[in-house]
Amino acid sequence: MDGWIGSLVQDDGDRGTPTTVFSDNGTGKSYDLGNRLDFPMLDDDYHEVGTGQTYEDPGTGKPASHQDYFSDALTGQAYPGDLVITTNQDFYFNATRPDDPDPGSLQPGDDYILFTAATNLLEVNGQLEVNGNFTIEPGSPDEEEYEDALEADTVYYKGRQALLVRGDATIRCNLLTGDAEVVSREVPFTIDGDTVRPEDSYTADVSVMGAAISYGGAYDMPVTARVSIGGVWFEPYGPYSSATEGNLNDGEVHPHAFPDPYSAGMSIGVQAQSWYQRYGSWHSYMSVNSWTGSDQVVVLRDGDPVPDIEPYLDQQAAATFVQDYIDSETQQIALMSNQAIFLFELGTTDLDSPAADFQDLVVVVSLFPPDMPPGEIEISIDYEDLPFPQNVLGIMAEDSITIGGQEEPLEVMGAFYAQNTTTFEDNSSVSGAMVSGYFQAAANVPSIYQVPALVDQLPEGMIWLPSFTVMDVLVWKELGVG
Repeated sequence: MDGWIGSLVQDDGDRGTPTTVFSDNGTGKSYDLGNRLDFPMLDDDYHEVGTGQTYEDPGTGKPASHQDYFSDALTGQAYPGDLVITTNQDFYFNATRPDDPDPGSLQPGDDYILFTAATNLLEVNGQLEVNGNFTIEPGSPDEEEYEDALEADTVYYKGRQALLVRGDATIRCNLLTGDAEVVSREVPFTIDGDTVRPEDSYTADVSVMGAAISYGGAYDMPVTARVSIGGVWFEPYGPYSSATEGNLNDGEVHPHAFPDPYSAGMSIGVQAQSWYQRYGSWHSYMSVNSWTGSDQVVVLRDGDPVPDIEPYLDQQAAATFVQDYIDSETQQIALMSNQAIFLFELGTTDLDSPAADFQDLVVVVSLFPPDMPPGEIEISIDYEDLPFPQNVLGIMAEDSITIGGQEEPLEVMGAFYAQNTTTFEDNSSVSGAMVSGYFQAAANVPSIYQVPALVDQLPEGMIWLPSFTVMDVLVWKELGVG
């Protein structure tokens, strides 16, 4: 309240309670701020976040505009056309190395955007330009695999990125900072020597991922295998005693599920055998099992280093057979706690020999609760809040931004700039900052929560103005009665 009209009051025995209030910006001054502050445009000079520094355009000798400097100096190749993030579909684009479609090869400093539908996690870094529209929208989750696990209308993001959209930006689902972890319902077990001892009742999946062993380069040696559960033998891959009918050294993956439930404590193991040819027939060369603690078997669990063993005679390396179980970032084995990998050496007992390459047979053992079909994974997802604005997605739309359009109002976190109009289609809430040439809300009044710390933590490349003073002096006066 800047002042009141003294005659328009309700008597309270003192000066009175005003019935009309007004803002008085000083005698003879109107409320309009006039041209004291211009709305920032993308073709204005680029000002570096925090310092206000400008950069010369070598073509003109004048300060480069925001959009030109962003495109030419801050980011790599622009995404061609409309970029749509849908919560039921993976997406990846690397502006630094646009010809590489594998997110597993990400390098520090890459400008990229990566969305994983299984966790609704959006990972961002650096600066990215979109030569079209940008949309984040909900999709239908894969209910068979992730039933009751996904928050399908929420995208969680981590990292820092400034996004320059050459068209419109539309957000139709919650957009919050956070991290996500896939958690499966599993059967814990211990490994005694190389013996797997489940701690709960279980069903099992024992998959042969491959085999590679050669008889001195003359021919590929057959490999056979069988499985022991609680002391009972199973031969799911063909006869263990037949080098021809049960051969696993054929370049194929051989999965097998054991659907019957087994009691806690009933150990499970694998026995493997290699074969050599003599006088026109096959003979056993070496037999090794996984439950006697043999040095011929290596067991890998989650977090173990990837075997760095040179394959003998240019065969496939052990790491090749387990490549689906390697974390690309840590270069470690990535398994669920209900899984183990067995590497067999079936060619030599001299483990210092180059022939000891431990990929003669590679087997993955997975255990599951009895009420789950073997091979299926019951997924849940744990979400963790991440600090904002240490993690922040900044979106600059050359045209307009639209937020909302779902049954419930949205919650959105970030830094948003629309050169034209920002439209709220429901009573959504925005935490961070919003700058727009025009706001359109009609009856859908949004809640905008400004985060003061954001001004000092905007991602590099966001539109920014040096410090300024909007009003120097604010005065008011009380008008007399009568």
